[in-house]
Amino acid sequence: MATQNINEFLGAYGEEYLVERGVLEHSSGPIRGERYLLTGKTLSGVISFMREKGIDRLVEGKWWLDQNGHFNNANAPMGQRDGHYSRLERPGFVFDYQNININPHFPRK
Repeated sequence: MATQNINEFLGAYGEEYLVERGVLEHSSGPIRGERYLLTGKTLSGVISFMREKGIDRLVEGKWWLDQNGHFNNANAPMGQRDGHYSRLERPGFVFDYQNININPHFPRK
């Protein structure tokens, strides 16, 4: 089983390439500036990209996501922290409050 740190995995590719692949969502505005985010909209893109690259599981600390859609995110709301993303109220809970930890393309202040 190939496991890789998500920061290393995503850091190996440029932001625009990951946006084109549906792995990151580009967001910009006057208050927050340019941002590249992992969101519920990009979850299927992340999983597809993992499969394409032969990665079974992405990890960072206690957060993880596998290519079958199972995940663990202690920062998500109670009852939405682990299991399969299809059981979530919204798929974005997989990445809830984690972009700063798991996304090397997220701006750090």
